[in-house]
Amino acid sequence: MKSPLITLLLSFSFAFCHAKPDSLRAFFPQHDQLTFYLLDVESGLSHNYVNSIEQDSLGFIWVGTMEGLSRYDGNSFVVYRKDSHYRNRGPINNFIQHIRLTDRQQLFLATWGGLSIYDPKTDQFLHKTTNEGLLQNDITCTASSTGGKTALAIYGAGVQLMEGKEVVDTYRTAPDLPNALPSKKITSLAFQGDSVLWVGSFDKGLSKIDLKTKKVTPIQHTDYISQNINCLYSDPAGNLWIGSGEGIQVITQEADTLLLPTTNTPGLGLSDGHVLCFEKGPFGNLWAGTRNGGLTIIPTEQYLRTKNMATSWFLPRGDGSSVFNRTVSSLKLADDGNMWIGTSTGINVVNPKGDPIQLIQQNLASKQTISHDRIGALTESKGKQVWVGTDGGGLDLYDPSSGKIRHFEHRTADPNSLSNNYIISLLENDDGKIWAGTYQGGLNLLDPLTGSCKHYLQGQQEDGNDVRVIFKDSNGQLWAGTNRGGLYRYHSPIDDFDYVKQLGKIDIRDIAEDKHGNLWLATYSNGIIRYNYLTGEKEDFDASTVFGFPGNVIFSLCILENGDILAGTRYEGLIRLDPVQKTVGTFTEENGLSNNTINSMVPDNYGKIWLGTSNGISFFDPSTNTVGNLNGYNNVQRSEFNIGAAIATASGNIYLGGNKGINVFDPNHLQQKHSNYPLVFTDLRLMNKRVPAKDLGSNGAYSDIPYLKKIELDHNQRLFSLDFVALKYPKANDIQYAYKLEPYHDHWIETQQTGTANLSNVPPGEYILRVRARSNKNDDTENQLAVIIAPPFWRTWPAYVIYLSVLSGLVWAGMNYYSDQLKLKNSLLFEKKQRQLEHELNEERVSFFTGFSHELKTPLTLIMAPVEDLLLEAKNPRHIKGLTLIQKNAKYLMEMINKLLEFRKTELNSSQLQLENHRIVKPIKQWVEQYQHLARHHNIKLTGQFPKREFTATIDLEKLHIIVNNLLSNALKYCRPKDLVTFRLTEEDGRFIITVKDTGPGIIKEDLQRVFNWYYQSGSHSNRKGTGIGLALTKRLIQDHHGSIKLQSDAGHGCEFTISLPKQQQTTSPLNTSSIGDSHWSLDDIVHHIPAPKASFHLKNDNPLVLLIDDNAEILHYLANLLHEDYDLIYAKNGQEGLEKAIQYIPDIILSDIMMPEKNGIDLCRQLKTQQATTHIPLLLLSAKDNVESITLGFEEGADAYITKPFNGQILTSRIANLLATKARLRAYYVDKKARDNALTESQQKAVSKEKAFLAKLESHIIHQLAQENTDVDTICQLMGMSRTSLFRKLKALTDQNINQYTRTVKIHHAAYLIREKKLGVAQAAYEVGFNSPKYFRKLFKEQFGHLPSALAKTLKHD
Repeated sequence: MKSPLITLLLSFSFAFCHAKPDSLRAFFPQHDQLTFYLLDVESGLSHNYVNSIEQDSLGFIWVGTMEGLSRYDGNSFVVYRKDSHYRNRGPINNFIQHIRLTDRQQLFLATWGGLSIYDPKTDQFLHKTTNEGLLQNDITCTASSTGGKTALAIYGAGVQLMEGKEVVDTYRTAPDLPNALPSKKITSLAFQGDSVLWVGSFDKGLSKIDLKTKKVTPIQHTDYISQNINCLYSDPAGNLWIGSGEGIQVITQEADTLLLPTTNTPGLGLSDGHVLCFEKGPFGNLWAGTRNGGLTIIPTEQYLRTKNMATSWFLPRGDGSSVFNRTVSSLKLADDGNMWIGTSTGINVVNPKGDPIQLIQQNLASKQTISHDRIGALTESKGKQVWVGTDGGGLDLYDPSSGKIRHFEHRTADPNSLSNNYIISLLENDDGKIWAGTYQGGLNLLDPLTGSCKHYLQGQQEDGNDVRVIFKDSNGQLWAGTNRGGLYRYHSPIDDFDYVKQLGKIDIRDIAEDKHGNLWLATYSNGIIRYNYLTGEKEDFDASTVFGFPGNVIFSLCILENGDILAGTRYEGLIRLDPVQKTVGTFTEENGLSNNTINSMVPDNYGKIWLGTSNGISFFDPSTNTVGNLNGYNNVQRSEFNIGAAIATASGNIYLGGNKGINVFDPNHLQQKHSNYPLVFTDLRLMNKRVPAKDLGSNGAYSDIPYLKKIELDHNQRLFSLDFVALKYPKANDIQYAYKLEPYHDHWIETQQTGTANLSNVPPGEYILRVRARSNKNDDTENQLAVIIAPPFWRTWPAYVIYLSVLSGLVWAGMNYYSDQLKLKNSLLFEKKQRQLEHELNEERVSFFTGFSHELKTPLTLIMAPVEDLLLEAKNPRHIKGLTLIQKNAKYLMEMINKLLEFRKTELNSSQLQLENHRIVKPIKQWVEQYQHLARHHNIKLTGQFPKREFTATIDLEKLHIIVNNLLSNALKYCRPKDLVTFRLTEEDGRFIITVKDTGPGIIKEDLQRVFNWYYQSGSHSNRKGTGIGLALTKRLIQDHHGSIKLQSDAGHGCEFTISLPKQQQTTSPLNTSSIGDSHWSLDDIVHHIPAPKASFHLKNDNPLVLLIDDNAEILHYLANLLHEDYDLIYAKNGQEGLEKAIQYIPDIILSDIMMPEKNGIDLCRQLKTQQATTHIPLLLLSAKDNVESITLGFEEGADAYITKPFNGQILTSRIANLLATKARLRAYYVDKKARDNALTESQQKAVSKEKAFLAKLESHIIHQLAQENTDVDTICQLMGMSRTSLFRKLKALTDQNINQYTRTVKIHHAAYLIREKKLGVAQAAYEVGFNSPKYFRKLFKEQFGHLPSALAKTLKHD
């Protein structure tokens, strides 16, 4: 951005100097001369026409223009304009007529559209218009009282007073009202204390409002009070200053009226009669801005006391020595003492106390000006004048006391003029003549009186025509140092210069002399050279001779009191050389230099060394080795100062020449003290986007960044920037900014002249952001802001509690897991030992069974051989049938023994495969056909699918037969009636595949991986138990053939076994065409199914009915042969059928096996003992299970007896007879209600109690039906919920009576009850129980009780 300051031209003094624009004082200032700076739209101002200026509590300058509100911070402007979308972001109208800062630190903006109240703390605007109670929206100005009230001048309507943001009083301008203001065109307001408000108007002059009495008093027009009033000012003494279109009028405290008119004599009145504004300035002066005459400064105390009209004028000029425009519309004295001047071309800023450093530059508008801004050399004459050598403008002689300048320049036509105009070195002779060295023009000796010159060192560069320094030593010897021409000594006898050959053609930039008479030469590229002309001694000090010497380009020298050499280098800063010790100290920008190139240096009268650098002015204090700079001051040229252009005058002033003129200052007048520039934060940016003030607070309370003491950010807002600025005016030039986030940073981060702290990836925490502004070394201003970055939830205390809880849980879970793993490991070890023990036990068991099986073969052989012989001799069919049964079961037992032995062989790996090449389709088909009979018996469909052609495989055919038998027998064993078993044989890629698939109950998923384990028996089919060997043996045999077996099954959807075997294996045997079907046994031989016997009844004898239940038909045949002579027999082949027949026939006794399909014996027993019709039937269980648990379970479910297989026939018949006899004995307990049952067992007592309850229920139904006169058998059966047969059989078993007999018995007993208890007669009792004949009743009664009914009372009494 372009600098907001216009370059300072020449300043001039007060009063008469302004009347004489060509006066030398206008260009060579004194300490009391002023410099004006310009800020306009090019600097960022919203508009050049400035109506009002104000300063807030932080120090920001606020400017009201025709195009909005501008805020200035010394560096840039921030503009606020009307925002139609967001009304609180800008003023209500862009034409800002007046700004007033209230005691609440709010800005009241008087606009054409109403009143806007801006709160800097919230960065929000609040608007007041006619809708909020204003008379009109055009507000011309405001005024504030000491009591906090604010007056609004409303153009065309009147005056309103506000307290805070509310209107509290109104003074209208209606002419017909008695207490009204005389004019609608109100232009100005001024409070006098808290009780008087002065009102100025454009056409009706002045009015006075007494705020206590609310009385309006117009001030009558006089010759002294103008009718056209522009502004009012009430001074602290109580005087009212009136700025009008006719000059200034003053109403004093004594009620006198004074007039300060316009004059044409500068300094004796006003520069213009149209006064627009007032402002109290320093030194008791009043500053008045005019419409066409610029600025007039009035010494108020002198004027009021003496009526002296002496004033100071600042008429418009463009060189910075006065205001830049004729119209001064507003004035504001800032807190730092600067006067801010609003004009129609921008803002002018001036320090009324003057700047301590002045800048002399060329002013082409004046004749009394230096010839060129680029200064090549300076020296002081004995007449207190200053010689100025310019680089291109010749030589000037400047008289500081008079400001006069005399010019000397090269004239081509005059050979006695300067050789050229590029003057780069100067030295005055004792006779007043001046030596002037030029750039490639040699050396000139100028006589100021005549202006003529004598020329020396003419020629080429090697001849010394480029003279860079002229020096006179303590002996009066004159020396000239040249560029690449070496050192020359002036020899007065010959009036010429001698070349010093000893040093060579070196480039000399500066010369100094120590107290020993040695010359010290600053050279370009040769370092520092100490040279004694008298002795010829020469010593070099450079990077090759002195350790730590930074560089060999030296521009300036100064010899300190202690003999040290101070040298200014190019790029390497300032060096302090100890020539004796040959040690070097270096000072650079890090130590406070404004630049590391030192072009010139000069000591002042106070011991400091002033340095002209390539970027400003610095100083060095040899006593403390401290460095500082003056770049924070106004008027310091920010450019390169030139080599050798530096002098200290006899008056103590320092002159430093550079490329932009001459800086002049008195070191004693510089106040090197800590600045009071406010350092404020201006903006917060997140992801480079500005954060509005309303987003910085919570719960509706917020403040803008400059007013905050802390900011709080979320954890995801760790990339942020904070802008800050030092409020230094008129421009914050040469402010070096730095910041440090404590404790995140351990050092200051320099940002040069950019006031921005860029922070990224800052961890959550609480920090202090410290910012620093440095205008000079050790001249710092600091501010700080607390920054709190909230941690994410996972780094908060609640999260840590959760972590601790989770960690504790994990530790607990880990410990539990470790404990479980340890237990599991121990369990596995225990399980392993258990399995090992089980394996050993199984080995012992198998070994035992194998040995036992071998032992069984001998007695079996001895059984089978005699049976075969008996079959040949037996003639009785009954005997033949029994012998055949013995033979078949003996063969089956022999085959089972052989299987057990084969399994043992497999376990011991002692059975080697007998691999031979066989045609296998035919034998496998035969094996499947052998199972067709068994399948039909179980009502299971067995189908086979085989290849159409025969193929050969290398197998052990006997082992393959075992595999097929096991798979088919398993399928048929577990399938249900009407299920389907499919056997399929196929060829596939050198292998043959056998698939056995059924639609049976299937295997649950948990058992799929375990069915191939040895001895494993699935619990899914409890009614069909095996040995747990078949599938394990099958898998072993398949693996021995290098094959595989797979099982797929879903519970309820059947099983599918798939066997894959290689067709070819290594064997030396030829093709074997024998068939396993020729072996010594067949399935038909072992499993010959016979039908169950048919029911048998003895029609002539009343034998007990026995129900026999067993799924083995041979057992049923055996029991039939055993019992058919003494009992009637009915049969059932499974538990469900047995239950149905028991309910249907109500047998006298039931014999049942336990292990049966559909319903086992235990379930059958449980249901029979809960059925009303069958509870009385004795139940005898037959089972091969002889363990205590099985027997106990049978008795718990109600079994009356338990006999284990194999059983003895005589014992069985005896047990049946015993159960029937017991049943008969229990009848007395059933029918005799008073019978004692102490002799009964516990189970018998339970049975008697249950049957007595049954009989009691039946008796209750019969007696109930007596009253209904309906005791027929069908009704009684229906009431009991039993069939006629079931009830008959049960009553017969319990009472040995049929239904009618039992009903009659109940009637007789009830009649006896009626005779005995109800005192009824015999005939009446007989009729009550359904007997129509008393005679027949007496007969039955006597049969029942043994006496007639008439003897009942006596008999009952006897009983």
